[in-house]
Amino acid sequence: MRTCHRAWARRASAGMTMIELIVATVIFSLLIAMAFQISMNTTRSASEKIVQATVEVKAERTLKLVTDELISASSLAPVLATNGSSITVQVPHDNDGDGTTVSRNSNFSLELGAVTDAGKLANGTVTYTFVRDRTISEASENLDLNLDGDTNDTFDVGYLQRTSTVSGDIPVVVGVTNIIQRRNNYGASILADSNPSTDTSGRIFTRNADGTLLQISFWLLSVSEDRNAHLVQSKVQLFLRNR
Repeated sequence: MRTCHRAWARRASAGMTMIELIVATVIFSLLIAMAFQISMNTTRSASEKIVQATVEVKAERTLKLVTDELISASSLAPVLATNGSSITVQVPHDNDGDGTTVSRNSNFSLELGAVTDAGKLANGTVTYTFVRDRTISEASENLDLNLDGDTNDTFDVGYLQRTSTVSGDIPVVVGVTNIIQRRNNYGASILADSNPSTDTSGRIFTRNADGTLLQISFWLLSVSEDRNAHLVQSKVQLFLRNR
């Protein structure tokens, strides 16, 4: 009798050990799955932050490129696009060839023209224009790109292009190629549907009444691999030194 009792106890003990092993295995598997999910979420979060930071850095670099080229310019009042998508300027240039950009024959006024890598031109002009490269639709992408609560917006995506009246000069892309403007409504707000006559916050170039102060502002759009939209605005105000 005692022998049978001991055998049954050993079998019961072995059975309990197997159950415990199964339970432990299940718990361990759950812990691994949870750790993997946490790791994936952390990786995605870090990836999104990298995308956002990259867009911000590119925006600032592009802004600096444009600012460096325009800070010494004089904007021409008649040829600033009403919707702010382009601006035409001149820079100091020795038009009469006397070795100085100040005209002795015109009350020492500043002589202006165009200066590019292709050469120089007296009284020439340089133009910066937003050029559409492609169009992106929220409905097609199934994404609320500007986070305004709907997917009804359509944007033109493009870049700033520099051209001039200098002979032989070729168009140059200045900076990034993911600047956005509202489709068929350049200059209107990027963040919200609006009337362009009352909200002109989407303008790239805005000048004050006397032409001495120029604001440069643009929105950059990037969509990550995980289908998250990143929208960054970069802007600066600068005094046109030679206006």
